[in-house]
Amino acid sequence: MGDAIVSVFVEKLINVLLDETRILFDLKDHFEKLKTELQIMQSFLKDADRLKRKHQTLRTIMTSLRELIYEAEDILADCEIRSKDEQQLVGRCSVCFIPSLSELPFYYQSGKRLKDINERVTNIKQNISSYLGVSFFGHTSSTTEDQNNQMPRWSSPIFDHTQVVGLEDDRDELLKKINQFLLGKRYLIVMDDVWSEDNAWWHCICEGLPKGNGSSVIITTRIEKVARKMGVSEEQTHQPKFLSGDNSWLLFRKIAFAETAGECIHSDLESAGKEIVQKCKGLPLAIKAVGGILLCKSPYLSEWRRIADNFREELAENDDSVKASLQLSYDELPSYLKSCFLCFSLYPEDCVISKEQLMHWWIGEDFVPVRNGRLALEVAKSCFSGLMNRCLIEVVDKTYSGNIVTCKMHDMVRDLAINLAEEDRFCTSNGIKSRHLSLKSDMDRRCFQTNLNLRVLLSTTKTGETNKVASSVAARFCGCRYLRVLDLSKSIFETHLTSLLDNIGFLQHLTYLSLSNTHPLVQVPHSLDKLSNLKILDLSYCQNLKVLPSYVTNLHNLIVLDVSYCGSLEYLPKGLGRLSNLQSLLGFRPARPNQSKGCRIAELKTLPLLETLELRLTREDEIGDDEVDILSSLLQLQFLTITCFDTHGSGLMEMMDKLSPPQQLLELCLKFFPGNMSPIWINPVSLPMLRHLSISSGNIVKMNQLFWGSGKNVWKVEALMLEALSDLQEKWAAFQLAMPLLRVMSVSWCPNLESFPIEDVGFRGGMWEKERPRRCTNLFWQQHEKSCPVYGSRFETCRDAWVKLVIVASDSLRAVKGGSCVLQNNQFKSLLSGALGDDYVLVKLVEETVEVNAGVFCVGAANEPQCIPVAEATERFSFHGVCKMRMICYVAM
Repeated sequence: MGDAIVSVFVEKLINVLLDETRILFDLKDHFEKLKTELQIMQSFLKDADRLKRKHQTLRTIMTSLRELIYEAEDILADCEIRSKDEQQLVGRCSVCFIPSLSELPFYYQSGKRLKDINERVTNIKQNISSYLGVSFFGHTSSTTEDQNNQMPRWSSPIFDHTQVVGLEDDRDELLKKINQFLLGKRYLIVMDDVWSEDNAWWHCICEGLPKGNGSSVIITTRIEKVARKMGVSEEQTHQPKFLSGDNSWLLFRKIAFAETAGECIHSDLESAGKEIVQKCKGLPLAIKAVGGILLCKSPYLSEWRRIADNFREELAENDDSVKASLQLSYDELPSYLKSCFLCFSLYPEDCVISKEQLMHWWIGEDFVPVRNGRLALEVAKSCFSGLMNRCLIEVVDKTYSGNIVTCKMHDMVRDLAINLAEEDRFCTSNGIKSRHLSLKSDMDRRCFQTNLNLRVLLSTTKTGETNKVASSVAARFCGCRYLRVLDLSKSIFETHLTSLLDNIGFLQHLTYLSLSNTHPLVQVPHSLDKLSNLKILDLSYCQNLKVLPSYVTNLHNLIVLDVSYCGSLEYLPKGLGRLSNLQSLLGFRPARPNQSKGCRIAELKTLPLLETLELRLTREDEIGDDEVDILSSLLQLQFLTITCFDTHGSGLMEMMDKLSPPQQLLELCLKFFPGNMSPIWINPVSLPMLRHLSISSGNIVKMNQLFWGSGKNVWKVEALMLEALSDLQEKWAAFQLAMPLLRVMSVSWCPNLESFPIEDVGFRGGMWEKERPRRCTNLFWQQHEKSCPVYGSRFETCRDAWVKLVIVASDSLRAVKGGSCVLQNNQFKSLLSGALGDDYVLVKLVEETVEVNAGVFCVGAANEPQCIPVAEATERFSFHGVCKMRMICYVAM
């Protein structure tokens, strides 16, 4: 991870040095020198990071470099804060500030520390470059000892089984409870992913299980010896089969050539790809990991050969294709993604992880490289997609439109993340000398004493769980002065959180603070106003929070403010429009005219970067007649949610009809709308760019007439969700007609929606997905022999002809004929069995002969054949190339 840490720090250092007002006194020269040295080192740090696993000396050198970078980053952060303080005193009238006498000791000590860091970094640079030079030129005598001292890889901590259930002191009591619970019942127990070869624990459990009643225990393990020691015979063992060579190649193509629908359009890459697939030994995880690497690489043979060579090297060290492929996936990650990947090491096994929490964390620690005017949230989404495309994380939950909400990590991928994180001191299993800690209910306050430079404290609870945090632990939070990320979500505290966080203002490096769903939280800590570096403030699901203090409007670096689902919060403070960097505002409730301290919706027009807005409306006077066009002035707004929960008065529907949305809107979500008719402005003319539309939990009976469009004014919506609209009386066919690009429609609890193709839609819901036209999966030539067993001499007139057969995977065959020859279904299968195998099921072959002219396809149902030109058929069915017909052309659809 050395190259990742250096890259993140250099990026930050460059941005700081560009603004000369952010560095005080004579420290700039020290930072400039450090930047130069690190930029030189970046050219070979990636190789050093990869080789350090083999050589102890190099590993020690990289560890020293990492600690120096962390120290330099802390000094830089301190300098920025001091610089801001000085600017407030003297103004921005000078480029180089002279510190006050009280600050001289700090700058003297900082200069001294930076000088020492520079000298040590220079020495490390020389050591690494010379070390790599020796290693590359084959002089191995100096590294023999290092190779013999390699640290063990892929070691995972195995926790005592009694610690998991919290009965450390009485194992017999645990077994007794298990026996009592299962007594007289027929049970099936699954013991997943067993590793320990010490079967004493198994005998203890086995004794506690009641016998009989046809009960069973299923054990999964990656080590056959473990199963044997547990008494599982060979006859009782199920060995998962490896993928065949063909299926391995098919899976690899699906991943590596995803951009071309799984087709290898570069013929020179096929041999290299098959060589790599062969080394994966039929293991799906290995194939997906390597395929994910190559998906993100340039389609050049030299690049693929390089990956193949590196894969071969990994296999030479560890003859485990899964582990080798995963290690290679990590090695090939861009520097910034390596840091993002290691974040997963903090989460417990089988944890469902919030994509939003990950993105906020990455932004908080500056892991995402924000440049070229891109927004931080946009870059964070790209980072998540980068890990997803490489098959390092798996999707758990998605919205109706396909946006990922939660994810998880495969056990073996997580093992890799844990080992790498431990090696780089990103986080440690014992919690000592770690810069990243997971917040747990059983956390000991003494862990803060051994982690004075803690950067991240993050709640990583599993679904449905909460942290119960002792006051003695919570009191230590504000003592971690270098803390950048503090996520206390889903936590319960013994005393009021406000008093526990009274000193949070001392955490001036803090960039991400989440108090989401914490209890009890009645008001925001007063010292929060000192957190000038704060970028993300998440107060969602704080039901008892009544007031958001006015000083929040002075947090000018905020890019995310989330107060959604704060039921007691009546409005946000006046002056919110000063947060010019805000990109996401969730839970915004406009102040009414009599709430003079509240923010009106008109203030939002001064938020030029606002991309996501969640608006909560309950009364008609929350938006005045002179404010109905405000939304259309938000030129960056792409995602809009309007919630009308707990509305008062009928005037709200009239006010909603007057709204003017931004035309560039991509996604709209309308919740709890009280009117019987959908708002007038929800139509394809007002929302020409809309791609995703969700309407839920309202009283809508009919869609406004403008909703259906007319002529060329049709929707470009691709995904539609209708949920809990019990009064809706519309036809499914009308939505299809109005939305020709619709590919996904999710419907639940809409019992009066006519003809929706999912049965019992009003009770269990359903998802309709448009069948996508598939590309041609097989193109081959079949020579018709004179002695064709099906038609004998009938092909004599075309014995020199080649007929192109185009086969498209489908569950039905709509038309296959031409000339005067028609094959029966079974005859067609027989003719093509050598080329297709049994993977294609062909049904509904037109049995009667239909005469057609050359250059024409015949398509249609058996009783309704229709002829269309070849060019049209080629375009319509996405065939590759043009079919040249001689006597007969078979087209399976």
